[in-house]
Amino acid sequence: MQRNVFTYGSLMFQPVWQSVVRNVYLHQPACLSGFRRHAIRGASYPAVVRCNMGSEVNGQLYRDVDEQDLRRLDQFEGAEYQRIACEVSTRGSLLEAQVYLFLEPQRMEPHDWDQRLFGEHGITQFLKTYVPKPV
Repeated sequence: MQRNVFTYGSLMFQPVWQSVVRNVYLHQPACLSGFRRHAIRGASYPAVVRCNMGSEVNGQLYRDVDEQDLRRLDQFEGAEYQRIACEVSTRGSLLEAQVYLFLEPQRMEPHDWDQRLFGEHGITQFLKTYVPKPV
């Protein structure tokens, strides 16, 4: 079964996404309402948690991700995250998607993760540290 996947952190960046999955997927900007993104203490990647309805997180929606790549994403995200179903909006349409919810709120910083800083300075080290080498 294929599912849409909403990404809000390192996986929004094509070098990270394509290092984890094997197939190419259509993707587009999307918004997740009722959640908030946080920086994680001591990590270069972020977390999202449920929050009041006034909160939202912008990210990328990957369309029709296959089961094998979903398993790769589950493995990449690890035990810190749980994949859950949610709804995201894209240009006025609501779509069902999977999102990775962070399970260790005690590690979250009170501020948002800095996407620009990650893209400019953190992605290279992130790829070296967290992305599996091709087999």
